[in-house]
Amino acid sequence: MLVIYGDRKGSDYMGAWVQSVRPELKAVGVKIIQAANLKSVPGFMEGFVKRKFLGKTANGQPSAPVILDWNGQIASVYGFRDSVTNVYLIDAHGILRFSASGKGSLEEARPLAEAINALALAGNTAARP
Repeated sequence: MLVIYGDRKGSDYMGAWVQSVRPELKAVGVKIIQAANLKSVPGFMEGFVKRKFLGKTANGQPSAPVILDWNGQIASVYGFRDSVTNVYLIDAHGILRFSASGKGSLEEARPLAEAINALALAGNTAARP
C-alpha cells in the first residue's frame, strides 16, 4: 500500500508522485491511499473542509476517497514534512518499507520505484490488505 499524505500545500504534489511511479504501481498492483493532514485547520472550519472532500470530479464522478487526518496521527507515526507530499510504502504485513517527501520529481521518486520493485521481487507486495 502506498500512502500519499500532504497538507494544503503538499497536496499539490500528490499527482506528481503517482505519475512518477505509475508503471511500478500498475505492475505490482499497489493500492494507493490518499490522506490529508488537517491538523492546522481551525475547529470552526472543519465542516467546510470536510464538504470540500465530498465533492465530485469535473466529469461528475465521486472524488477519490481521502483519509482526513484531523489530529495529525499519520504524521506522528511516520513523520511529516510540511508543504510537500509525504509518501509511505507499507508492505502486506503493515511494515513501513520506504518513506520520502518532496514534490515528486523523477529523481525523488526513483528510490520509491526501486522500493516497490524490491517488494514485488521479495513476494511481499504492498497490494495485499
